[in-house]
Amino acid sequence: MLGDNLRNLEYDKGGRIFEDEVCQYAKVEDLDPELLNRYEERIGAAGLDDRQVLRARGFLLDHDGEEQLTNAAVLLFAKNELQFPLNCRIRFIRIDGREMHVGAEYNVVKDKSIDEPILRLVDDAKAYIADQLREFTHQDRVSGRFIR
Repeated sequence: MLGDNLRNLEYDKGGRIFEDEVCQYAKVEDLDPELLNRYEERIGAAGLDDRQVLRARGFLLDHDGEEQLTNAAVLLFAKNELQFPLNCRIRFIRIDGREMHVGAEYNVVKDKSIDEPILRLVDDAKAYIADQLREFTHQDRVSGRFIR
Protein backbone atom coordinates (compact mmCIF):
# COMPACT_ATOMS: atom_id res chain seq x y z
CA MET A 1 0.00 0.00 0.00
CA LEU A 2 2.71 2.48 1.00
CA GLY A 3 4.76 1.52 -2.07
CA ASP A 4 1.81 2.18 -4.38
CA ASN A 5 1.17 5.56 -2.74
CA LEU A 6 4.82 6.52 -3.08
CA ARG A 7 4.91 5.48 -6.74
CA ASN A 8 1.70 7.44 -7.47
CA LEU A 9 3.22 10.50 -5.82
CA GLU A 10 6.33 10.14 -7.99
CA TYR A 11 4.11 9.94 -11.09
CA ASP A 12 2.15 13.02 -10.01
CA LYS A 13 5.31 15.05 -9.35
CA GLY A 14 6.94 14.00 -12.64
CA GLY A 15 9.76 12.16 -10.89
CA ARG A 16 8.75 8.90 -12.50
CA ILE A 17 7.19 8.22 -15.89
CA PHE A 18 5.02 5.11 -16.18
CA GLU A 19 5.47 4.71 -19.93
CA ASP A 20 9.27 4.55 -19.60
CA GLU A 21 9.22 1.74 -17.03
CA VAL A 22 10.02 -1.81 -18.08
CA CYS A 23 7.13 -4.23 -18.53
CA GLN A 24 8.81 -7.31 -17.15
CA TYR A 25 6.37 -9.79 -18.73
CA ALA A 26 6.48 -8.56 -22.34
CA LYS A 27 8.74 -9.79 -25.12
CA VAL A 28 9.18 -8.47 -28.66
CA GLU A 29 7.26 -11.53 -29.90
CA ASP A 30 4.20 -10.22 -28.00
CA LEU A 31 3.99 -7.18 -30.30
CA ASP A 32 1.71 -6.98 -33.32
CA PRO A 33 3.82 -6.85 -36.52
CA GLU A 34 1.07 -4.97 -38.41
CA LEU A 35 1.03 -2.17 -35.81
CA LEU A 36 4.83 -2.02 -35.81
CA ASN A 37 4.91 -1.79 -39.61
CA ARG A 38 2.30 0.99 -39.64
CA TYR A 39 4.31 2.90 -37.03
CA GLU A 40 7.58 2.39 -38.92
CA GLU A 41 6.00 3.69 -42.14
CA ARG A 42 4.68 6.76 -40.33
CA ILE A 43 8.08 7.70 -38.90
CA GLY A 44 9.99 6.97 -42.13
CA ALA A 45 11.66 3.82 -40.83
CA ALA A 46 9.99 1.26 -43.10
CA GLY A 47 12.28 -1.63 -43.93
CA LEU A 48 14.42 -1.29 -40.82
CA ASP A 49 14.66 -4.09 -38.26
CA ASP A 50 11.85 -3.88 -35.67
CA ARG A 51 14.29 -4.17 -32.76
CA GLN A 52 16.40 -1.34 -34.17
CA VAL A 53 13.36 0.95 -34.42
CA LEU A 54 12.13 -0.03 -30.94
CA ARG A 55 15.58 0.69 -29.45
CA ALA A 56 15.92 4.01 -31.28
CA ARG A 57 12.56 5.18 -29.91
CA GLY A 58 13.27 3.99 -26.36
CA PHE A 59 10.69 1.20 -26.45
CA LEU A 60 13.23 -1.63 -26.08
CA LEU A 61 15.87 -1.43 -23.34
CA ASP A 62 18.66 -3.58 -21.96
CA HIS A 63 17.62 -4.23 -18.39
CA ASP A 64 19.55 -6.62 -16.14
CA GLY A 65 21.26 -8.11 -19.20
CA GLU A 66 17.99 -8.81 -21.04
CA GLU A 67 16.00 -7.06 -23.74
CA GLN A 68 12.87 -5.68 -22.16
CA LEU A 69 10.01 -3.63 -23.54
CA THR A 70 8.72 -0.50 -21.88
CA ASN A 71 5.11 -0.03 -20.84
CA ALA A 72 4.76 2.41 -23.75
CA ALA A 73 5.69 -0.31 -26.27
CA VAL A 74 3.09 -2.67 -24.80
CA LEU A 75 0.38 0.02 -24.73
CA LEU A 76 1.06 0.93 -28.37
CA PHE A 77 1.87 -2.37 -30.05
CA ALA A 78 0.76 -5.45 -28.02
CA LYS A 79 -1.06 -8.25 -29.86
CA ASN A 80 -3.10 -8.93 -26.74
CA GLU A 81 -2.84 -6.06 -24.27
CA LEU A 82 -5.15 -7.85 -21.83
CA GLN A 83 -2.39 -10.31 -20.96
CA PHE A 84 -0.46 -7.44 -19.34
CA PRO A 85 -1.60 -5.53 -16.23
CA LEU A 86 -1.56 -2.08 -17.87
CA ASN A 87 -5.26 -1.25 -18.38
CA CYS A 88 -5.47 0.46 -21.76
CA ARG A 89 -9.21 0.85 -22.17
CA ILE A 90 -12.07 3.16 -23.02
CA ARG A 91 -15.38 2.50 -21.34
CA PHE A 92 -18.48 3.82 -23.06
CA ILE A 93 -21.63 4.15 -20.96
CA ARG A 94 -24.89 5.38 -22.46
CA ILE A 95 -27.78 6.22 -20.17
CA ASP A 96 -31.45 6.94 -20.69
CA GLY A 97 -31.85 10.51 -19.46
CA ARG A 98 -29.39 13.07 -18.13
CA GLU A 99 -28.29 11.45 -14.88
CA MET A 100 -27.16 7.96 -14.07
CA HIS A 101 -29.24 6.08 -11.52
CA VAL A 102 -28.78 2.87 -9.57
CA GLY A 103 -31.01 0.21 -8.09
CA ALA A 104 -34.60 0.03 -9.30
CA GLU A 105 -34.05 3.20 -11.39
CA TYR A 106 -30.93 1.85 -13.12
CA ASN A 107 -30.90 3.51 -16.54
CA VAL A 108 -27.77 2.33 -18.34
CA VAL A 109 -28.71 1.21 -21.86
CA LYS A 110 -25.18 0.57 -23.21
CA ASP A 111 -22.01 -0.36 -21.35
CA LYS A 112 -19.08 -1.30 -23.56
CA SER A 113 -15.37 -1.53 -22.88
CA ILE A 114 -12.95 -1.20 -25.76
CA ASP A 115 -9.61 -2.87 -25.00
CA GLU A 116 -7.07 -2.38 -27.78
CA PRO A 117 -3.53 -1.09 -28.20
CA ILE A 118 -3.59 2.70 -28.34
CA LEU A 119 -2.90 2.73 -32.08
CA ARG A 120 -6.23 0.91 -32.62
CA LEU A 121 -8.13 2.13 -29.58
CA VAL A 122 -8.82 5.67 -30.76
CA ASP A 123 -10.15 4.63 -34.19
CA ASP A 124 -12.28 1.83 -32.71
CA ALA A 125 -13.71 4.17 -30.07
CA LYS A 126 -14.50 6.87 -32.65
CA ALA A 127 -16.30 4.33 -34.86
CA TYR A 128 -18.29 2.91 -31.96
CA ILE A 129 -19.31 6.34 -30.67
CA ALA A 130 -20.31 7.48 -34.16
CA ASP A 131 -22.63 4.46 -34.38
CA GLN A 132 -24.26 5.48 -31.10
CA LEU A 133 -25.08 9.05 -32.14
CA ARG A 134 -28.53 9.85 -33.43
CA GLU A 135 -28.68 11.03 -37.01
CA PHE A 136 -31.22 13.63 -37.99
CA THR A 137 -32.71 13.97 -41.45
CA HIS A 138 -34.55 17.04 -42.65
CA GLN A 139 -36.12 18.12 -45.90
CA ASP A 140 -34.55 20.97 -47.84
CA ARG A 141 -37.33 23.49 -48.52
CA VAL A 142 -35.99 24.53 -51.91
CA SER A 143 -35.05 21.18 -53.49
CA GLY A 144 -37.45 18.97 -51.54
CA ARG A 145 -34.64 16.46 -50.93
CA PHE A 146 -33.96 14.83 -47.61
CA ILE A 147 -30.60 15.75 -46.11
CA ARG A 148 -28.68 14.11 -43.28
